[in-house]
Amino acid sequence: MDSKRIKKLRQEIIKAVPKFPNNKGTKQELESKHLADLLVVYLNWASRLIVARPRKVEVESTVTSDLRWNAISSNFLKLKEKIIKGEDLIPHLSLKAQEKGYTPAASQTGAGADKWADKDFLLSIMGFYHFHLGEVQERGKNITIRSDEVIFASVDRFTFRAIGIFDHPVFDDVDPLSKKMSAERTRLWQLFDNAIAKGVPPGNVVVPTIITTSGHTSYVVHMAGEYAKIIKEVDSKLDIKEFVHSLYKETGIEPPRNPKFEWYLRGIDLEVFDHKTNFFSVFRYGIN
Repeated sequence: MDSKRIKKLRQEIIKAVPKFPNNKGTKQELESKHLADLLVVYLNWASRLIVARPRKVEVESTVTSDLRWNAISSNFLKLKEKIIKGEDLIPHLSLKAQEKGYTPAASQTGAGADKWADKDFLLSIMGFYHFHLGEVQERGKNITIRSDEVIFASVDRFTFRAIGIFDHPVFDDVDPLSKKMSAERTRLWQLFDNAIAKGVPPGNVVVPTIITTSGHTSYVVHMAGEYAKIIKEVDSKLDIKEFVHSLYKETGIEPPRNPKFEWYLRGIDLEVFDHKTNFFSVFRYGIN
């Protein structure tokens, strides 16, 4: 039987993840999932977003040597300023990342199944986010105007590394005319291959991102299992005085007599939050 804290965490996850279709059936499917599976859904969606925090910016020569650099450099410098200041980057991301977090259709089997419907294929395989460079936010929406060119970049907690400028054919599996992989998509794969092989001695095997049969990355599946284990092991201890004092140790904050803890996911960091003192304790940090 789940505690009130775990039940509340489950409710918050189901509420947070954008569902499509957003109806009773989709919600019920999420409610029926075990905690680890529900965390896979959440972490898959949340990892497509980027937590606002200051980062250093690195720009590869493959960006500045591109013929399109002069045309987009002024807008990129504005984006760079936001990155350095730790401002919200979500308005520059794909609309799908904000709107399509989970669909039951991705879990179906058979010819019509689409396991990528609620996932970002290029991000999952390559670890590259793409950013629109438009300046103006559309009224009533947390997005920028979509730009013809996008910047692909790898992003972690500390660094934003721009790796290339691309047009939208990069998102097409094949060129509609030639029926072959588009030139933009081919170039992205080449940059990815170069990135994962960088610094690896000749003759060594490089294993790229492992994708599970569900379409989720092994990183997300492993992290979800680890989070579920931590929650199950720690939850009952949050009512034990000695354990609470160990959390507060070295903070300079006096532990309350009756703490009011909740499980909390800040981006993809796993934390507990005490409402009595506004105290956060981080149990695991996510990648970004």
